[in-house]
Amino acid sequence: ALLGKLGGGWIFTTSNTWQSGVPASIYSGPRQGFSDVNLDGNVVQATGSDNTRANYIAGGASLKFYKPGEANPNHRELKYAQPFIGSIGTLGRNTLRMNSLPDVDWSIVKNIRLVETGPVGSGPWNFELRADAFNVFNIPFLTATGYQTWNSLANPSFGQYNSAGNTRHLQVALKLTF
Repeated sequence: ALLGKLGGGWIFTTSNTWQSGVPASIYSGPRQGFSDVNLDGNVVQATGSDNTRANYIAGGASLKFYKPGEANPNHRELKYAQPFIGSIGTLGRNTLRMNSLPDVDWSIVKNIRLVETGPVGSGPWNFELRADAFNVFNIPFLTATGYQTWNSLANPSFGQYNSAGNTRHLQVALKLTF
């Protein structure tokens, strides 16, 4: 009976998510004192920044994200360049994909029936021990956020990670049902 209580009643669940990276655009940023590079008078309302996208250069190197404190790997000629004043830029909208996000969460649950009937005819008393692990493999999700910081050619932090997702989290719970 004791072996049956220890060996039975186990439940293992997993929740796996693999998300592709969100699309993003590369912007020109200010050039030669002009904050509105394409001279159209339109700016992003929330920040007052210009909405001029960069030029695309065929054969250039792709953007490599890097962490603060690391050497900038984007020293080679990139696929992107600032357009001339009055030009709208040749790079399309959302042509860059951010990092993908894999996430694996596990739960293990042990159910134990303590008694079949409780006092005054109540139902069975059950005890549940649960352990949950979120981001089991502790896969770092480094990303970049903020408008015209990491994605503005004129900004010194162009291409730099400035945000991170959740790290591994563990939790244990006990539950008594009657």
